Amino acid sequence: MLMGLFRQRSAERDRDNDMARAERIVKLLGEIRAELEQEKNGLRQRYDRTVENASTLTFAIDGEGESDWSNRKLKDLESGMVYCEKRTKSIARFDAEIAELQGMAEKLLARRKS
Repeated sequence: MLMGLFRQRSAERDRDNDMARAERIVKLLGEIRAELEQEKNGLRQRYDRTVENASTLTFAIDGEGESDWSNRKLKDLESGMVYCEKRTKSIARFDAEIAELQGMAEKLLARRKS
């Protein structure tokens, strides 16, 4: 008796909704990977500037002698370089995981299209 009250949705509409969701997942993962790439590029630039500053400071120390300030500054630069290296490795691992998810999402989308 209740069966007459229940209307089935269109299979085509369901398929289209599923495809749209899968497409959003693929797009979002692509955007996340682009953000990671931007962060990695920013860190690379920061690292290069830090290396350049450390090199300049080292030459100054060689020419003028050490001071407490120059030693502290050199340690700060070194810790900045270490941070950049660690964060870059962390981004690479995270990007690999997101790439794997993106591949799975692309397969899901391909299955929905067929």
